[in-house]
Amino acid sequence: MNNTLLGLQRDFSRYVLGGDIATMSVQVIGSAAANAEQRLDVYSQAYRLRLLEVLGNDLPGLRLLAGDEKFEQLCLAYIEATPSAHYNVRWYGDQFAEFVKNSAWSQRPGLTEMAGIEWCLTLAFDTADDPLVDAEQMASIAGELWPEMQFQLHSSLQRLPLQWNVNDIRRAIDREEKPPALQKFDTPQQWIGWRKDRNVRHRLLEQDEAAALSAAANGSSFAEICELLCEWHDVEAVAMRAATLLQRWVEDQWISRLRISGETDSAV
Repeated sequence: MNNTLLGLQRDFSRYVLGGDIATMSVQVIGSAAANAEQRLDVYSQAYRLRLLEVLGNDLPGLRLLAGDEKFEQLCLAYIEATPSAHYNVRWYGDQFAEFVKNSAWSQRPGLTEMAGIEWCLTLAFDTADDPLVDAEQMASIAGELWPEMQFQLHSSLQRLPLQWNVNDIRRAIDREEKPPALQKFDTPQQWIGWRKDRNVRHRLLEQDEAAALSAAANGSSFAEICELLCEWHDVEAVAMRAATLLQRWVEDQWISRLRISGETDSAV
């Protein structure tokens, strides 16, 4: 038995997280209404039920795909394998997608991908308020400097490859509509989630846009992105396609900074 407050707290934590009832029960006084084990069980169950509630709120798409009973089993398995390591319960699900991926649950179609995008949506919401490039700033860039433009993407952007239509299912849940049936894509798709005006949004990227965005994230200039887009578009149409994509990225608040690379490096 521990005779210090710190020792008692450590024993209690070991009990709640690992079920060490023998060490803890001798430190709790029972009563006619409830013995020591029953009193302790209230806290053990409350810990798990609270985390189960948090995961349920964060993962509505996963709940839908798995079904209520299987979802609870999955969450309880995660809780037992992953004791809470954060003071803020908001971060408790940070390992959930990886847990699903590396467990037998990964054999269930779509579960790993749904867990992945739902965690990414929470990350998109909580990222820092980076600066934003607007249309006025874009218009201030002289035309002859456009080929040398480079882009810093907003930190809220979250991207994942998908093989299943989990984005459509999650979108339907967001809109309180009937979700479509789970289906596998003929070819893998690129998914993106981000924050705009305090709201989290998400969609699939067209193949050329996904490639252009990856190039922008890796420091490619506007001219290099145009060259990349020639894989999908005629040369005459490439500049317009690139400009259209850039306009959409600015409107969706994906661009945090512009940089003109040349003799005088400058950030806009």
